[in-house]
Amino acid sequence: IQESAGFFFNLSTQQPSSKGTVTWPRKVVACAAAGHYILGSTGVGQLDVFGVRDQKNCQTLTMQGAVVSICSAFGGRAIVASEGSLTCLDPVPFERQVKKLLLQARIADALDLLNSTFGPEDPSRESQLSR
Repeated sequence: IQESAGFFFNLSTQQPSSKGTVTWPRKVVACAAAGHYILGSTGVGQLDVFGVRDQKNCQTLTMQGAVVSICSAFGGRAIVASEGSLTCLDPVPFERQVKKLLLQARIADALDLLNSTFGPEDPSRESQLSR
């Protein structure tokens, strides 16, 4: 593919989104969208995970061998095929992530997670704040 690949598409308006491109740290050879994440690989065993809402790199994973394919699966999961393994990435539920952050007194990180998961107009945001 290329560096700085992709754009975001708004399914409600059927128009390109105002968000810019994701800047990949290296040349991307495989990418996919799964849940609230965009995954991309350089093919050399490294997988970068970006959040859709804030377009920030959430995590970089090391895979066994070069990544040859990435596909999305039910429930926000992603299947990653590499030369040495077949891996299913399963997102940690929002509630579990927030609870862990709050137990560690990482309030700012918990609010960042809330903001990156639920937009200001999302009806689920208010119910999560009141918990």
